[in-house]
Amino acid sequence: EMSDQQRRFIGDIFSSGKHLLSLINDILDLSKVEAGKMMLDVELVNVSSLLANSLSIIREKAASRHIQVSMDVPKELGSIRADARKVKQIVYNLLSNAVKFAIEGGQVKLEASRVPRREVGQLSPGATGRTLPLPESEFEEFLKVSVTDSGIGISPEGLERLFKPFSQVDSGLSRKFEGTGLGLAMVKLLADLHGGAVAVESIVGGGSCFTVWLPFRPAEGKVLTPTHPVPALPNEVVAGARIALVVEDDFKSADLIRLQLEAEGFTVLHAPNAETALVLAEQQPLSLITLDITLPNMDGWEFLSRIKQIPAVSHVPVVIISIVADPGKGFALGAAAVMQKPISRQELYESLVALGLFPLSEGETLKVLVVDDDPKAVELIAVRLIGLASTVLRAGGGREAIDVARRERPDLIVLDLMMPEVNGFDVVVALHDDPDTARIPVLVVTAKQVTPEDRFKLNGYVAAIMDKTTFNHERFTAEIRRAVSRRVVV
Repeated sequence: EMSDQQRRFIGDIFSSGKHLLSLINDILDLSKVEAGKMMLDVELVNVSSLLANSLSIIREKAASRHIQVSMDVPKELGSIRADARKVKQIVYNLLSNAVKFAIEGGQVKLEASRVPRREVGQLSPGATGRTLPLPESEFEEFLKVSVTDSGIGISPEGLERLFKPFSQVDSGLSRKFEGTGLGLAMVKLLADLHGGAVAVESIVGGGSCFTVWLPFRPAEGKVLTPTHPVPALPNEVVAGARIALVVEDDFKSADLIRLQLEAEGFTVLHAPNAETALVLAEQQPLSLITLDITLPNMDGWEFLSRIKQIPAVSHVPVVIISIVADPGKGFALGAAAVMQKPISRQELYESLVALGLFPLSEGETLKVLVVDDDPKAVELIAVRLIGLASTVLRAGGGREAIDVARRERPDLIVLDLMMPEVNGFDVVVALHDDPDTARIPVLVVTAKQVTPEDRFKLNGYVAAIMDKTTFNHERFTAEIRRAVSRRVVV
């Protein structure tokens, strides 16, 4: 048993480790750009959509400090050709800095416009600031993106330190506002990579405005979904192999997840965007999908919503692994687990165990509680459990189910949602609130049309949800094997 102090120390070690991993990733990115080994993956990008997506990532962080965020982007900006992921990283770094340094209850504003080359680098009249030069190029129009905050401001001396690796304005502020000094350096390098420029203007005590100009490579015609080659499937997929689809636009992150999954015995496919993932998902019988949210064009939320509407793959567990970790939204859309980057191999392993992605031990027997107010439905499920469960317990209603679960401690509960008096939702909450039953996995089998609101109520407390009206024995067996593995997670 650990003391409160020991728990705090462990928490500090964990936070420091995550911070160090983030720092290492930033250094690797920085080194790659400086060595000239980072290339642009230019595609057609809708400016408004990209900026709105970037803003959504920091809204939760801003809300925690009561900071109001807003965006002013004219629709007629249309689309440009740029590296969507790198532009998103530029905007995210600027927004994250603005939220970090804005005063509690302050404001952060994101603005964008199209400007001629002669206006690139211009500061507001009378402003104190610094502009880094624009390289020579053939481009005559530029996308101007500005992020303004009502923060602490920067002194003229401090302005000279910005945009340099590991350089921060003041050591006292560095301690108060934790950072690495790499964010703005990456903004400058990524802007340079696009052939753009950066600038900052600030008033001490009155906030700051950071601006990036990127060449406006106009796109003719309407915006089309970029076409990406679908990765080739493995030449040989062993029968019964566990196949995981990694949906991640950052190849470095995808490679890390691939290595972790291969170490656990998975055959891994990679999709760099949601469109490719939707194609791959129907080509092989998947056991798992890992999903980043901040994808170009179609984001992870839309992909998750779509994949859950495809009958052939709707049952495949989706694990969100992203900087944008919103468990409430994720579970409401059908995610099986939500994890925030960066993750360790142990964290991923525990998530896979919780999803039942490791087979039952040889000779393992199960005690299963079946809960339904329809006796015929109970017996039908009991028949389906022959060969899977050594003992089948029965409950004809929610109250009885809670009592039996507390008394018998089954390995698994198969639960209907639509029952009189104490319904399935009530049962799930009661079991979860009781330490003695909280870790018993629950498999929902119901004729109810399950809505996103229903999924939100269940809040990730159930292993899976199956439709009675389209019952499939093979999937039922697979879900049971996944669900019972939850018992080993402590």
